[in-house]
Amino acid sequence: MDESPADISPTHLLFALIGLALLGMVGIFVFASTLIAPVWAVVMMGAIWLAAAVWAWLRWRRSMFAPLLAAVVVGAVWIAAVNLGDVLLGWNA
Repeated sequence: MDESPADISPTHLLFALIGLALLGMVGIFVFASTLIAPVWAVVMMGAIWLAAAVWAWLRWRRSMFAPLLAAVVVGAVWIAAVNLGDVLLGWNA
């Protein structure tokens, strides 16, 4: 069962908001990747980002670390995808 807003501690809310803000910043980097990566790769990374954002939004009341985890995972996927695309596929600005 979901907790009422009065049952959520300020620390829980702070961690959730920081995680959602970081997820938003990662989203900016993902969608700005059109300068480096082809459109198909940005669409795939955008789908991963959107799925992680929906998951974090649905889970933030149960776990204060869910948004932080989503932001870190999507950021790592983005960094790996751009670096591998540069090395293996020759993506460059």
